[in-house]
Amino acid sequence: MAAHHYSVVCTGNQMPSSAILTYPINEFRVQDYNSPQVDACLVMDGTVIKPSSYEKVEVEDYPGGVKATINHRGVSMVARITPLLTGRGSDIWQGAVLYEIESEPAQEVLVYLGGGETINLIWGFESSIMKQDSVAALEEARLRGNSAMGFTGGKEDIHVGLKTSGTVTLEDEDSSNSPAKVKISGGSGYILTCFSEDAGQLKSLMKMDAMAQKQAVEDYYQNLLFSSIQTPEKVMNEAFTSAIYNLEYSWLEPFGWGECLHHWLALWYMQVTAAADWIGQADRSRSSILAHGMEPFENGAIPMFNPNHLKQGKKRRDWGGANNFWAWQVRHYVKQTGDLEFARQTIPMLDRAIEQTLDEYDPDGNLLIAWGLQIGNQEDFVANPYDGSVPTMELYNMFNTRAELSALQEIRKLLQSGARKPRRSGRLCIRNYGLKTWGVLLTIRIPPGEFYLTASTRPTSTLPFMDLWIPMINILVFVICLTG
Repeated sequence: MAAHHYSVVCTGNQMPSSAILTYPINEFRVQDYNSPQVDACLVMDGTVIKPSSYEKVEVEDYPGGVKATINHRGVSMVARITPLLTGRGSDIWQGAVLYEIESEPAQEVLVYLGGGETINLIWGFESSIMKQDSVAALEEARLRGNSAMGFTGGKEDIHVGLKTSGTVTLEDEDSSNSPAKVKISGGSGYILTCFSEDAGQLKSLMKMDAMAQKQAVEDYYQNLLFSSIQTPEKVMNEAFTSAIYNLEYSWLEPFGWGECLHHWLALWYMQVTAAADWIGQADRSRSSILAHGMEPFENGAIPMFNPNHLKQGKKRRDWGGANNFWAWQVRHYVKQTGDLEFARQTIPMLDRAIEQTLDEYDPDGNLLIAWGLQIGNQEDFVANPYDGSVPTMELYNMFNTRAELSALQEIRKLLQSGARKPRRSGRLCIRNYGLKTWGVLLTIRIPPGEFYLTASTRPTSTLPFMDLWIPMINILVFVICLTG
């Protein structure tokens, strides 16, 4: 599989049928894509050879796309499918995909095009169109000369346009609901498929130069893969490269990364922001953090989004929520970049997330929390119905994150203005939760209440100036607390 923003492609490993996909637009679905289908068939001695009959098939990905190499009775055919750099940064749901065919020695190739509403690549793959030689009818198919056509595709009737270097016809010339086929002669050719929710914008997309856009993809990935590792182990080098372009595939600007292309079509942003920071894409981490922090639930909880969030505005919260993961994300980004403006901007967001966590999971106010803690995926769920060590450590990690942001700001001003009454305990707590810590909560008793803070004489921040300032700030905090 491969993707760019809303354009997703898939080619089967055993039968090299391909699908041009996009995410659900108007509905909340976490596994079903909108889907038209592409089948490439050899024509040998006047006989059409369907994908299930090929003698040997090898499918592999490459940076930016998927390649199927087919060998049958002395003929080699290569089919490449590549999402083009279209859609990102646009307010309109749109995309484009290039499908290319080459055969050696040159043979006539028929590429069958079929429609479909949705496809599930996990539970429904084996019984799907991807495992069949036949294709379903396209809906509202309209020929535009002998090298272009339009139709509606997917469950949500997306406008789709196609142009080719070959010749396109409908299987049933008397019906607008019919499969289509593209005849490619001379050993090579291409099919450009564009889609958009807006019919007018589709016309503009169809004017693109397919080969120029292919070159743009190649240039883009060459630049992206400037980040690399070189080890004696070839498989390690390849794994690193694969990880980078798979991050690229699942990035949905501006709010995050999908868990994976073939499974949950939801944004599990907390899993990969560190990787983005490490390979020079900290701007994406920043974008993701702020997008989620600026759209909390009414109670302050950090949300999770779906690919159609920009269209629908829907958000959700799985299991125990994502507050702690979001805090991890904030902390890692700040350590990597030293972005002071970002730290200032996220302090009120993090305060609200911490307050929400305490409100929901610390009913007795003892700062030991009971948390349905989701560690990365639903498969790794740890339920803590009562006070537990793991969720409490996560809470204190959130405190530490908040403390590191404080260390980058005006500490005295924040501490003096941040005191608040706790919800149920009758104690005073410093809202800013102190400074960088080993994870040990220290209590300084000052009648008539208590101040809670965390303190450390061993800073671990990677920001160079913090190694000097944190011990001094710790002393300042104690002075403030003792003098008021």
